[in-house]
Amino acid sequence: MITTPTQALVDQLAATVSQHCGPMRVGRAYQHAWELERDLVVACVASLPRVLEARSSWACWIADEAHRIEGPSTRLVSRKLQSQVAVGFTATPFRADDRGLQTWDRVVYAYTSHDAVRDGVLVPFRVVRAEAADDVDDLTERWVQQAQGPGIVSALTVDDAEALASRLGALAIHGRQSQAERQRRINALRSGAVPCLVHVQLLTEGVDLPWLKWLVLRRPVKSPVRLVQEVGRVLRCAPGKTEAVLYDPHDLLGHIGLVHATTLEDVQRGTAESEGRDVDGMGRGWELSNATPVHPLAGWATDLLGALRAANIADPAEARWSGEAGWRYRPVSAKQAHTLERCLWATQYLKWSHSRTVRELARTRALRAGTASELLDVMFALVRHRRKVESELLPTVPRRSNRRGAQR
Repeated sequence: MITTPTQALVDQLAATVSQHCGPMRVGRAYQHAWELERDLVVACVASLPRVLEARSSWACWIADEAHRIEGPSTRLVSRKLQSQVAVGFTATPFRADDRGLQTWDRVVYAYTSHDAVRDGVLVPFRVVRAEAADDVDDLTERWVQQAQGPGIVSALTVDDAEALASRLGALAIHGRQSQAERQRRINALRSGAVPCLVHVQLLTEGVDLPWLKWLVLRRPVKSPVRLVQEVGRVLRCAPGKTEAVLYDPHDLLGHIGLVHATTLEDVQRGTAESEGRDVDGMGRGWELSNATPVHPLAGWATDLLGALRAANIADPAEARWSGEAGWRYRPVSAKQAHTLERCLWATQYLKWSHSRTVRELARTRALRAGTASELLDVMFALVRHRRKVESELLPTVPRRSNRRGAQR
């Protein structure tokens, strides 16, 4: 059985799996279909209680969008599911409350976006932020006019989406429309009949539209899980697509400070408190400690340090840390915490939103040794770079001799 959180994904996954396994072997279990007699069943998470009443034992359980199994009621139901093997897939291995996933025991495989870009699965992205305190709708209109190719814009409500779509010469897409109508509007976008679609939380998770080239994050998002999922809609590779553009009027990426590739890498490298203990002795999986949350801001700190290193501002990573995982997730030491607090004045050299993010992360109770080390490297690099710039800008003035001092 494959579980997935939405009805649209049930049909999408069933169609994809049918191409490989044959349509007669694949069934669906949700509001509009009940085919539990098939060899492989794609079920909606909302229908899981009813599914398990009819059939509780399965050879294998695959959870698509595994982070959506973390709700208390869903976890209670999933515990009743009996299977020989259970595996979950997700691009966001953390929860909105900054805690790690509780349903799963260990990470057995991680595929970062760096790997995906290298393999041609994802495209690199470029972030465009607001330069001034412009009206968000005016800014959105200008960005849509200059954007190349099909894109999407997020809205607050259905009425808001309809009004904004009318202003942009676009189409709104939301849950009040039928599935056929929504598909018609998606086809209109792909054909170039409209410049974009304005959606209300409809094109944020699990939707496979790889030909999308840009998005406007007009709707403020507080949840890092939702932000990563929404950004992921435009990162997938497609013929002729070389990059994705993220228009970020609220600087959400700066405020929330999350890059999903780094988060996945951190989970793979350092999820265990037990010195990174190898589960099977072959390097194929690390124990996943539920007591060790993956803080979403930790990924942002790693990427900030990486950007400074790429610009030759920060020193390269120390070789002695390569390949080690356990040290990163040890509790921050008293010396690190004291030094970091003393160095926070250097955040004045950062953009205000980034400065606030660094301070928030430095003072969080979930701070770990690896993240503290990276924040210290960031602070030291900023100070050194600032002093270098100032020394290059200051004019060289010959020193006047003091006759009295010279006589003395």
